Amino acid sequence: MAKYGGGITGSFSGKVGTVIGSNWRKINYMKSLPDRFKRDSPAQLAQQDKWRMMVAFLSPLIPVLERGFSREDTRKKTAYNIAMSYNLLYAVKQNEAGFEIDFKNVQLSRGSLPRAAGIKIDNGAEGEFVISWSPLVTSPMISGDDLVNIVMYCPAVEKHVTKICERRDGRVTLSVPKVCQGQILHFFIFFTSANGDNSPSYYIGEYRGIEPGL
Repeated sequence: MAKYGGGITGSFSGKVGTVIGSNWRKINYMKSLPDRFKRDSPAQLAQQDKWRMMVAFLSPLIPVLERGFSREDTRKKTAYNIAMSYNLLYAVKQNEAGFEIDFKNVQLSRGSLPRAAGIKIDNGAEGEFVISWSPLVTSPMISGDDLVNIVMYCPAVEKHVTKICERRDGRVTLSVPKVCQGQILHFFIFFTSANGDNSPSYYIGEYRGIEPGL
């Protein structure tokens, strides 16, 4: 309810319909209420779609991102926010249906640590993939006890598999969850030294999960 003074042409305070009257330092003001039913623009809807898609991909990887961006300045931004900003800008592409993640441009780590040579992926036993790399220590910048961070992602069911081993191991086996078998899978790798330096993450590639009996 509003109160008014000075007759029908006077000022008022309070709310009348979608208009609010107020007084500040003897000056009368009127302003309209915000439109609660204002529709988002196509550009806003597109940004929301990209955001939801990237959140589904990156949110379960927060421990991985904290390691992968451990050398970044996180006083004002978390490792997760740094990864979100970069990947929204550089790792999203448009398709006929809207947007999709451009996995080959995804960044899960930053740094100057050299990654291993000869990174490849092969089929293992049923429902498994074997990722391998050269375990040779060919530079004083690397060590056999560098951590190897592996990430597998299945977009169809938004499922992640992560694994950590050491550079000297030269290979690691990943079991594909049943819900991901027969689906497209994306694989990433990066290396972390004992002092916290990282290699830039490397996209190993896209593969289809092996269906049982095939």
